[in-house]
Amino acid sequence: MKIEVGIYGLKDRPTLRETDKSVFTAMGRHAQLLYDGETIFPCRLGPKAHWKRSLHHLTLLADRSDADAVLLFEDDIRASVGLGEWLDRELCRFTAGEVGVISLYTASSIKKHPGWNVMPRIERPHAVPLGACALLFPVGSAKAFLKEDPDLHRNTGQGGSLLKWCQKTGREWWFHSPSFVQHVGVESTLGLPINADRQAGDFVEEIDLSGNPL
Repeated sequence: MKIEVGIYGLKDRPTLRETDKSVFTAMGRHAQLLYDGETIFPCRLGPKAHWKRSLHHLTLLADRSDADAVLLFEDDIRASVGLGEWLDRELCRFTAGEVGVISLYTASSIKKHPGWNVMPRIERPHAVPLGACALLFPVGSAKAFLKEDPDLHRNTGQGGSLLKWCQKTGREWWFHSPSFVQHVGVESTLGLPINADRQAGDFVEEIDLSGNPL
C-alpha cells in the first residue's frame, strides 16, 4: 500500500526536529513538513484549520502519486521503529469503503484490548481525549471528511470532529493497543496541558517484525 506522509505544525516548535527524525526512522522515508504560516502555506490559520489544510495537501499529493492512503502526524510525537513495514503487512485487512480513519496513537484513557480495536459509539466525542497525533486515512475517506466535517465552523479538536463524522456516516475508527505513537509535547494543539490522559500508556518503542510482533 502506498502512503503519503506529512507532519503538520509550527516551524518553531521545539519538538519538530525530533519528530521529523522519529517519523523518518519509523516509516523509512521523509515526511512532507507542513508548517502553519510558512513555506507552502504562507497564511497562518490556527490549529484545526491548518490540520485540515495539511490533510487536503496530502490528498493532492496522493492523487498525483496514486497513493492509497494519507498519514498525518502532529509535530510533537515519537513513532515506533518499524512502523512503516508493519503497516505494509497490516493494512490489507481493512476495507477502504468502511474505514473512516485509523489512529496509530491510542490515549491511555481509551478502553481497549490487545491488537486492533474499533471505537465504540461515544455520545459526546469532544469530551474524550482521542488525539490527532497520527491519523491514517484511505484517500477517499480523507476527501469525504474534508467536505462533510460536522464541525466545519467550530474550533474544536480534530479527533472529536472526526469521530462525530465517522459515527454520522457509518464509518469505522480503528486504533491499536499497544500504541504506535507517543505524544511528547507539553500541550495539545488546542493549548490544553498534556497529562496522562493525553499520552499513550502502552507505547511500543520498536515493533518486533520477526513473527507475530504484538
